[in-house]
Amino acid sequence: MQTLELTQQGQPLTLREALPIPAPTADRRGLWLWYYDTPNHHLVDLWLWYLMVAQLPAGVTALLLVLIGLPALLCTGLGLHGMITCLRQPASYCG
Repeated sequence: MQTLELTQQGQPLTLREALPIPAPTADRRGLWLWYYDTPNHHLVDLWLWYLMVAQLPAGVTALLLVLIGLPALLCTGLGLHGMITCLRQPASYCG
């Protein structure tokens, strides 16, 4: 992107530079720290909020919820079930 001009009701808006998010380091710990650092915002963190404010047609919103939301909830539920089952069993059960 070379230039950007924004207007609101015909009036030009003042553009300011956003603080850049530093690139993650190449090691695994650096990547973990970068992703879970609270000042770094990631689009996937709040995808339900973005879906609500996108003002998509109701059918498209429902389709996205079914295709993304339901599998995510299913995976979360299965993961929690597996973790609880593993914690209730003897240590040798979980490997």
